[in-house]
Amino acid sequence: MWLVDKYSQGTAYNLLTHFLSIPDWLQVVVVGMVFLLIFVVSLMGSLRIYENKDIS
Repeated sequence: MWLVDKYSQGTAYNLLTHFLSIPDWLQVVVVGMVFLLIFVVSLMGSLRIYENKDIS
């Protein structure tokens, strides 16, 4: 609770309150897109490491 009081005027708090005020379906879409972006970046990094690996 003291964290909320200490950081109640910060940027992260403002972003969170704005995010929570948008409709539920839009929250699901945004969270889904973020997870998809993280997945694609991770996949691309893993493929790049695998392609450069010398297996001989």
